[in-house]
Amino acid sequence: MLPGEEGLTQAFDDFMIQTESGQLDAEATSQGLFSYILTKRQRSEIKKVCNENQWVDPEEKGITLTKDYFEHVLKQRKVKDKVTAKDCSTILASAYSKKSKVAINKPRFKGDRERDQQALIFNAEESIRVGNSNGLYGVAIIEISIKNLSPVTAYHATRPKVTAFGR
Repeated sequence: MLPGEEGLTQAFDDFMIQTESGQLDAEATSQGLFSYILTKRQRSEIKKVCNENQWVDPEEKGITLTKDYFEHVLKQRKVKDKVTAKDCSTILASAYSKKSKVAINKPRFKGDRERDQQALIFNAEESIRVGNSNGLYGVAIIEISIKNLSPVTAYHATRPKVTAFGR
């Protein structure tokens, strides 16, 4: 683990536990729980994705993670993958890592508007354990707009899938 990542992992654990237990104050957290600040390399990769797709490069250098985002990730992963809040925080900590890379969230079909102006932040270097499965990797989807980078969702993926993101 790189310096500083222990604190980030602990923040994800704490906020996910508070989210699951309903302890987060909606008013106090309305502007976000915290922001993940992109590394210079990640920022450069976002600029590259924007340039290649003729998108406006956003002004923000970070991604503000909100109570709604944590609730969404927790609900989706529990329903779809039957995982725990701890597993969800592991996925988030893996995706939002200094080691993570950035790539376009490729459209599934021509005219796919759902993935328009979306990028993936994924950790292809360090595998994680989610539930009873090893060898998985954290992935987050973000939406890129003129002003900011907005989190959409997060999930875990297999090695072949994260390898394909970088192509």
